[in-house]
Amino acid sequence: MARATPPAHPPEELPRLRLWRWRRNPLRRRTDLAQAWIAVGLFVVVTAATPPPFS
Repeated sequence: MARATPPAHPPEELPRLRLWRWRRNPLRRRTDLAQAWIAVGLFVVVTAATPPPFS
């Protein structure tokens, strides 16, 4: 006998998060996160230490 297919249920709506990239990722290493924060910090320091251009 052929099996009866169950009725299709719509997928449950997951709450949309604005910062969806901040979710947990098992492939992200702590060293990668530390390296990214160091790069952001260095960018901020270099940007703040650069004198404004002459007009």
